Amino acid sequence: MFSESALKELEKHVGLEVMASMSYLYFSNFCRARNLDKYADLFWEWSKEELEHAHKMLDYLGDLGRSAGLSISGQIDPEGMGEPGTLKVCLERSVSIEKAVGENIMRIHKMALEDGDASLVHFLREFALLIPKEINEKETHLQRVVELGERLADDLLGEFLEKIEGKD
Repeated sequence: MFSESALKELEKHVGLEVMASMSYLYFSNFCRARNLDKYADLFWEWSKEELEHAHKMLDYLGDLGRSAGLSISGQIDPEGMGEPGTLKVCLERSVSIEKAVGENIMRIHKMALEDGDASLVHFLREFALLIPKEINEKETHLQRVVELGERLADDLLGEFLEKIEGKD
C-alpha cells in the first residue's frame, strides 16, 4: 500500500535537500573567500551529502515511476541565503536548515506510517536516523566557533575532526 500524500510530500522534499546543498555550497564559497579553508571544505562536504540525499530520494521516486518538482519556495527561510557576514552566522543557519530538513522528513515519515506505507517508512528510516547526528554536528561546530573564534576554530578543525573520527 502506497501513501499518495506522503509520496507527494517526498517529491516536494527533494527541493529542500537541494536547497540545503546549495546553502552549504554558498557557505563554502563564503568561507573560502575569507581564508577559512577548512570550514570551506567542511561546508563543501555537507553540500555533497545533501545532494546525495536528494539523489537517493529521486532514485526511490523514479523506481516508483514518479518524479519530483524542485520548488524550494517557502521551504527554507530566504534569509538563509543572504550574506551571512560571519562563520558563526553560516553555522547558525546550518543548524536551522538541518532542523527544517529533519522536521520535514519526520513529518513525511509519520504520514507514511499512518497510511501504512511500509516501503516508504523503511526508506525514510535512514534519513530519520541521521537527523540528530547532523543537527548535533552543526551545533558542535557552532559552539566551537563561539568559544574559539572563527580563525582559531578553522586552524584547529583538522585536529578536532580527527579526534571525533577516532571516537566513532
